[in-house]
Amino acid sequence: DSSNVMLVENDDGGEGFNALIADYALPAEGVYRIVASGTAGTSGGYELSLEQEELVIEGALAYGDAVKATLDSGSRHYWTFEGEEGDVVTISMIAIDEELDTYLELLAPSAGQLASDDDSAGDFNAEISEFELPESGVYRIVARSYGGGSGEYELTLTGP
Repeated sequence: DSSNVMLVENDDGGEGFNALIADYALPAEGVYRIVASGTAGTSGGYELSLEQEELVIEGALAYGDAVKATLDSGSRHYWTFEGEEGDVVTISMIAIDEELDTYLELLAPSAGQLASDDDSAGDFNAEISEFELPESGVYRIVARSYGGGSGEYELTLTGP
């Protein structure tokens, strides 16, 4: 941020060993600095891109809700829920279409990524299990596929 405080970082969030910071909502207007570097003293060429995207929310969830939706290839679905500091939540994304390899991310009200998961629910299904929320506010769930696939899924949110 403008005070040289690191807000978010990433190493291998993109394809292969490429870094990717996606779905990050800036906390305020202002000037921000992006720092790009190699790991362990490596060097080489790279391409840096910055895109502003409109965040489309699929819907709001409450504890105990289960919804079905269909991902298009390469898309992401955003769901929100209201959480209180100390709530313990489990978020499951189960593929209905066998070709879909589900992937979940949980974003804090303050915009940073708190957790992510690829296969903890077994059979290429994602689950963030028994996660204690660190603050009160509106959380975002990012439901996507690992590798850009498409298909129908069921998303479940359980809490206290």
